[in-house]
Amino acid sequence: MTSGREDDQRRAPGPQAPSTRPWPDRAEWLRAVDLLRRLGRRTGNEHAITLTPAGDCLGGTRTGEPHVVNVGPEVVERLDTAGEELAVCHTHPAAPGEPPNELSAPDLLLLGRPGVRSLHMVSPYEPYGYSIAHRALEIDTVAWRMVVARSRDICVEVASSAPADRYRRTHGLHRLDHQRVLVRMLDFTGLICWERRFDGATAWLEQRHGALFDELAEAACERLVDTLQADGVTWVDPGNPAVCHAGAPVVTKMRRPGRRRLAVVAAEAESSSAATAMAA
Repeated sequence: MTSGREDDQRRAPGPQAPSTRPWPDRAEWLRAVDLLRRLGRRTGNEHAITLTPAGDCLGGTRTGEPHVVNVGPEVVERLDTAGEELAVCHTHPAAPGEPPNELSAPDLLLLGRPGVRSLHMVSPYEPYGYSIAHRALEIDTVAWRMVVARSRDICVEVASSAPADRYRRTHGLHRLDHQRVLVRMLDFTGLICWERRFDGATAWLEQRHGALFDELAEAACERLVDTLQADGVTWVDPGNPAVCHAGAPVVTKMRRPGRRRLAVVAAEAESSSAATAMAA
């Protein structure tokens, strides 16, 4: 027989375990996205909310400018804490019926921080206008920063090349956004994966011009491999992790036809200690 106090202690619930349900199926995520959309429509600026795995809002809602928003100080303190598994959600302004900009290089840099698991971008007007990117490799922050920086530079160049410019003019595009090439390239290389992708205006844009984006991203993949190898990066074949390649062709077809996958094993060009990564 136990006392009433002991019974209360025995029945008291423990800490709530983080949900394993996809973010779009969770009420706390839907509330955050609805708030971000309303704020984005009202102000035309970027806004951000960071969620913990349990669905709690960390640091409140942040307001930025038309093309930039910063996470709050409470979030900054936890970005580099492994195991936090934070979901960073933010808006990209867009007019009704127009696709918002894709995830940018500064956005994608967040995915290399140990405390961040997913990056969410929300369109203020599309009913299901959001994309959720996950880091597909456990990769050192220095190596991730180097990969994203090199990738951005390459994608800017391929998106502004003469063939790309001719395509843009022929099809009446206002511009050819290198960020759409960048996210495709990081997807092709297996560095990011998607929980959800846009519908609406963005899906229409990618369906119409996706072949061009794919072609540019494939060219960018090849150049990324060459560039990082020149920086002293060692690669591993994900299909056979025991075999490392140094200075040899290393982008291998894997898993999905037409998709390329690579894994960074060590990068010493920008760090005194080796940066490591493992295939997910």
